[in-house]
Amino acid sequence: MKLLSRISSFLLLLLLTSPLLGQSISGHVYDTDGQPIPFAAVSVKYEERGTTCTNDGVYNLSFNQPNQYTIVVTAVGFKNKSLEIILKNNEDRVLDFYLETDAIQLEAVSVVANKKDPAYGIIASAIKAKRQWRNQLDAFTCSMYIRAKEIISEKEKRRREKIKNQAKLQEKNSSTNEEADDPLEEKKKAQEEAINKLANSMNMAEIRLSRHFKAPNLYKDIREGYKKYGDQEGLYYIQANEDDFDFYTNLMDLYGLNEVPLVSPLHAASILTYKFKLISSEVVDDKLEYKIKVTPRKKGNASWRGYIWIQEGSFAIVKVDLGISKSGLLFYDDFNVKQEYKFHNDSLLLLTRQEFDYKAKAGSKKFVGKTIATFSDYIINPIFEKRFFKNELMVTTQDAYEKDSLYWQGNRGQKLTLEEQRFQFVKDSIYAITHSDHYKDSIELADNEIKLLDILWQGITFSDWRKKRRYFFGSALSMVNPVAPGGMRLGYNGAYFKKWESEKIFSLNGRIDYGLRNENIQGLFSTSYKYDPMHFGYIGAHIGRFYNLIAQNDAVTNLLQRANWMEQDYIGIYWKRELFNGFDLTWRWRYETFRSISNLQFGELTNDWFENNDPIAFDTYHSFNSSINISYTPFRKFITEPRKKVILGSKWPTFSLYYKKGFKDIVNSNVDFDYLELEVKQDIRISTIGTSTYKIQGGQFLNTKKLNYVDYKFFPIGDKYFFASLLESMQLQDTTIITAEEYLKVNYVHHFNGALINYLPLIKKTRLHVVLGAGSLIIPQSDYQYLEAFVGIERTVRIQRSRYRFGLFFVGAQSNLGDITPRLKFAIQRYDARNKNWEY
Repeated sequence: MKLLSRISSFLLLLLLTSPLLGQSISGHVYDTDGQPIPFAAVSVKYEERGTTCTNDGVYNLSFNQPNQYTIVVTAVGFKNKSLEIILKNNEDRVLDFYLETDAIQLEAVSVVANKKDPAYGIIASAIKAKRQWRNQLDAFTCSMYIRAKEIISEKEKRRREKIKNQAKLQEKNSSTNEEADDPLEEKKKAQEEAINKLANSMNMAEIRLSRHFKAPNLYKDIREGYKKYGDQEGLYYIQANEDDFDFYTNLMDLYGLNEVPLVSPLHAASILTYKFKLISSEVVDDKLEYKIKVTPRKKGNASWRGYIWIQEGSFAIVKVDLGISKSGLLFYDDFNVKQEYKFHNDSLLLLTRQEFDYKAKAGSKKFVGKTIATFSDYIINPIFEKRFFKNELMVTTQDAYEKDSLYWQGNRGQKLTLEEQRFQFVKDSIYAITHSDHYKDSIELADNEIKLLDILWQGITFSDWRKKRRYFFGSALSMVNPVAPGGMRLGYNGAYFKKWESEKIFSLNGRIDYGLRNENIQGLFSTSYKYDPMHFGYIGAHIGRFYNLIAQNDAVTNLLQRANWMEQDYIGIYWKRELFNGFDLTWRWRYETFRSISNLQFGELTNDWFENNDPIAFDTYHSFNSSINISYTPFRKFITEPRKKVILGSKWPTFSLYYKKGFKDIVNSNVDFDYLELEVKQDIRISTIGTSTYKIQGGQFLNTKKLNYVDYKFFPIGDKYFFASLLESMQLQDTTIITAEEYLKVNYVHHFNGALINYLPLIKKTRLHVVLGAGSLIIPQSDYQYLEAFVGIERTVRIQRSRYRFGLFFVGAQSNLGDITPRLKFAIQRYDARNKNWEY
């Protein structure tokens, strides 16, 4: 197909590291376990040229002419490898190299370079032995107990106490009652304050689960008990599948924790990243254990610092106490992991305890967190059902959230401290009170009381906790819409919401308003019913008359341009559901009427703001149409809760197909068209190099017998100053493109996450990261070609407990319609903590 050919051609243009002419070889350098070897040297024998691999083992080498060459690959701690190749004219070949570990060389280099510290010889032996310990088990099942807690720092507690004491003193001084305070009343108040202080000083969760593993990397957890107190947002590792702290892998992908993978101290070439020092040695259970200090050679966001314990003879890891640099952490200001391993039947080394310590700030609040995970009751090499693992990573049993105190007393892998016992007792007591019918009735009565602030600003809410339903009525402020096309509008909005124990949800939303200048009434009402929570099954309907944008995703400055608005009547129904894992379908039927707003009366103020601010004139027409949207993400991972499903994502692209059909002569419909659109979108984590996101979209009208203005495909003009979504818009496109022809649109962005400037100390302290990207829009039949590229700097900032990314970008572009002036643009986006990703 022509479309696929054009997609392939454009992707080749994005491979900026590839030569435009001549010959080349590229690929990866791995160790024998398939782990990338950073900074390996790839050179041409008898010639003084070569290249060095990136952090994740990627190389690219160009040649001026076709010939026979001998390629030599070398890396510290590995045996050299050479390969003779014959490159033909304009040939680009992909070659991956696998190097064998040379522990003798590694130890020799270490000793010479580091004044014969024995730690390097021990680490070299541990690297040589790691294959044995990494591949020691084909499968296992074990029991896990996890307790995560987060404590407000003492500094914050003292600040709160000071505020309370000051308030109490002011109240006492302002009192006109000269009688002595009642000592019993004072004691009661002090007890209440102590209880409230304890109840609000901690967040906690306890989890009991069974963990199942099958080599090489398949996990499935059955969560049998879950108990939580307070806010869970800041707690780490309350899901065992959150991150895998396997120090036997070269690069540790802890994407829920750190922006880039971390280099393990037992990486095959770890001496390039770390310095090691033997601190002590002691006999434990008749075995000699070495305590080795691990220090990064350079500051960065991909390295550990701390201590690791190696056992003599087996050279296995028996203990870990390592921390991560603040610069790479997503949410925390400090993070440390401790691990303990024990031998099973004197042959298998099994993880028995894992402990995490972490700190965070949110404004004036400081939080100190600790998570303890214990592993017990190992069953070695169990037999699993044929399709036991699949894509389901965790299942929560039906009664996991209902386990009582007797269950937890007999199933804790770690005893509660006295403070934790008191905390749970207070929280359980408060829970019993706050979840009693009498208390809920009293709270509901207070909440349903109408207050002046609700009327003016927040809106009025009436709740019925027994029937799990809620009514909402808009505030006085929401009644006014001052910037609608045709002038100010006054209206009112409301909503109804109901939820069942089964997680089924029904909602109804509506608004009706009146235009003061044009004296017209509009309104929009919608309803939806979530009938199948486990498979995201919805049915819904919409009806109304409203003003709508003609070109979606338009520039911010165009929102006041009358040419981009129309009036629309709409009645429609839709159905959506996941048919099977990763395969989602949405089906819509609509009857619409489109009108130009050229007959409206407008005020003079916006005429002064914009030149030629006139609406588009077109004939009113009706459209009866249907659309279907199919989306498929292969191998999509998920978690199953008792009544719902939680999507975790996939390493594969999401493939989407959108088809829309306009039907002629049905209830006065005067459209007749067929439109097809294909899309591929994917996020790719490129090891320590950063994260790439691309979106390829192509479409065309298969039938244009009757196509009206609004039905065309719109590609809006770029905003002047604000960076639009990198995956939706063209940044510098200087005119809105309207077409009914075949098109291809590609967007690509790469965030280096500190990879390029990680070794520049002065710049690194600013915590600025580099981002690169490109975009293109091609409409062949109109001979329209647009290509843009941008480079920028970003800085991630934590505001309260959310992360925001601010960016400044320099954008350049070319179009065959004329020259485009480069421009600086700004952007801001928020990190999605639930899905653990950015928008782009």
